[in-house]
Amino acid sequence: MHHRWRLSTAEWRACEPIFMRRDGGTIGRPPLPPEKLLVEAVLSHHYQSAAPRYRSTGWREVARSSHVSSATLNRRYREWIADGTWTRFWDTLQRIRRTRTQPQRRASKFPLALTDAVLALNAVYVFFNERIFAGELPGALITIERGVGRSCPSGTFQPSGWTVGEASVDAITIGHSALAGGLEETFGTLLHEIVHQRNYSLGVTDCSARQYHNVHFRDTAALVGLQCQHERDCGYMRTSLDRRGQETIAAACRRVRRIRALRQFS
Repeated sequence: MHHRWRLSTAEWRACEPIFMRRDGGTIGRPPLPPEKLLVEAVLSHHYQSAAPRYRSTGWREVARSSHVSSATLNRRYREWIADGTWTRFWDTLQRIRRTRTQPQRRASKFPLALTDAVLALNAVYVFFNERIFAGELPGALITIERGVGRSCPSGTFQPSGWTVGEASVDAITIGHSALAGGLEETFGTLLHEIVHQRNYSLGVTDCSARQYHNVHFRDTAALVGLQCQHERDCGYMRTSLDRRGQETIAAACRRVRRIRALRQFS
């Protein structure tokens, strides 16, 4: 188990200059054990004294485990508090650890800038509507969600999600996680959401509030070139392209390349 008072090599490399004088000498009275050992010992005391169930773990207890005298620990701690060293160290350490635990955004493989990607997705929606549904879909406004993490799904469908004047328009949102997977995953996600729209327009319930995709979703997905993998918790939510779906996506890519406003797509 990782102890919070242990400093990694990277953390110590970033924090070590805080405990050094400008002339290169360490703060305090030589001879001293390695500075990192001192800092970890004081940090251990800091965490234990701040714990909800603190039981008076004093300098003597810390000294026995760190092999540094309690007098040295106490003196150095008072010096660091007095001259602001400990505050600078604490702020630096917390900044490093916050950065390390933040979710990392995958680099997008989608070969378009954000604005052009939105144009491409709306153009491909029109293409899917013509090629697969003979223009019977009611239309939708496609947008991109730039969030990350589990709270940001790869795609969503919201009936009447946009209001334009007195009319309402269905909304389809494509998440950044889909864009990060490239063209096939992005357009495959769009096709997945179009299946939801198609079923909704026919009055067919294909998904529960907890995102369990039932057999109605599976059957419509099969008609448009999506094959479904069944899972216990989410039903037929996981989709991938079958051969016909791959041909449809390839044709959509060719259509997008012909759009003059998206020349850099080629």
